[in-house]
Amino acid sequence: MRAHSIRSLIVFAIICITGILISQVYWFKKAFDLKEKQFNQTVIIALQNVAETILTYNKIQIPITSLVNEISGNYYAVMTNCEIDIKTLEILLKNEFQKKNLTIDFEYGVYNCQSEKMVYGNFISSDSKPIIGKTRELPVWKNDSYYFSVFFPNKSTYLTGQLGIWLFTTIVLFLVCIFFGYSLFIILRQKRLSEIQSDFINNMTHEFNTPISSIMVMSKLLRKKEVCEDSTRVTDYSELISKEATRIKEQVDKILQIAVLDNKKAVYNLSTIDIHDCLAEAQNSIEHRLREKEGCFKKSLLANQSKIEGDAIHLSNVFFNLFDNSIKYNTGKPELYISTYNIKQNIIIKIGDNGIGIESKYQKLLFDKFFRVPTGNVHNVKGFGIGLYYVHKVIAGHRGSIKVTSNGAHGTEFTLSLPLSKCNGKK
Repeated sequence: MRAHSIRSLIVFAIICITGILISQVYWFKKAFDLKEKQFNQTVIIALQNVAETILTYNKIQIPITSLVNEISGNYYAVMTNCEIDIKTLEILLKNEFQKKNLTIDFEYGVYNCQSEKMVYGNFISSDSKPIIGKTRELPVWKNDSYYFSVFFPNKSTYLTGQLGIWLFTTIVLFLVCIFFGYSLFIILRQKRLSEIQSDFINNMTHEFNTPISSIMVMSKLLRKKEVCEDSTRVTDYSELISKEATRIKEQVDKILQIAVLDNKKAVYNLSTIDIHDCLAEAQNSIEHRLREKEGCFKKSLLANQSKIEGDAIHLSNVFFNLFDNSIKYNTGKPELYISTYNIKQNIIIKIGDNGIGIESKYQKLLFDKFFRVPTGNVHNVKGFGIGLYYVHKVIAGHRGSIKVTSNGAHGTEFTLSLPLSKCNGKK
């Protein structure tokens, strides 16, 4: 499937999921509002019945207007203008709410209209049970300037719990959206991996094709009689064949090395080694290539403690790969900077250069397998995109860390951190 088709499909799927989610939220809100309206009507009816019972008990005529005033969504005031027996009020509220199937916590209070203060209040839990053998002495308010109010602190939670199937379908839909997002992430990730693997195959074909072609040409020349009779030419061609075969072997070894690291079968021959020695070995291996480009090393090895528990061969390869990249990705005379210092129980190694740099958008992908910074149609730098992946794997295998910084124009710097060996400072 083409990239444009995948993008169109993803956009269409996102629009559909968003539309379904908005519709679900809309109807859930509608259902919630309906439940709230029913709840308010039921509470008003229940409180009206309580107020009328109190008025009837006190032989006061029931007014035509409603005695219940909804102050807010979960707060109601009820005017009685007569004697209020708190014990009777509490019983009436419990019974009336039970008749209306309102199994919800509530608070009630009795207020003095003249002082505008609450003179009595209590909290009633929906699951509270009466204590047998114990009674409470509750006051009776005989002044006619009193009213009572009821407050529902958990109204929203109660109504949400009453929605049932709506709540279930909303949760399921949100889970579907999460699964869709995860699937989308996997699809895009697989697409990127597919592109990277395609680039790897193209690079590998190019890398192998050149030496193989050279070997085939040299082999044909060696079969010619006039060449066979010239020992000097035979020696030169044999050396070229050997050189190209070695080049192929090195590339194959790199791929096999990565395969071993991916399968977590890498075995490190750990011993107490000096990081400065590994840096020196890698420097010696790359020195001739640096001189060919008229480059130089600048070093500042300030670490007093430089011994770690590690594999000297793998760590030397790590430094060689970093030096090699600094030379390859440089259009002028390469200048490589090496510095070391200690922070707590770690040795910090900084390797920088004056090369072409790396754009910030590619830096987080730099240690991914097969990833190479795009260069358009220019393919003047050889490689498979596994060097820095190998570097990251080895450093992680030594319980260390690596990060890259670059302004995208004036060079790149890698900062490595490795834990020191316990034998540092001991003779």
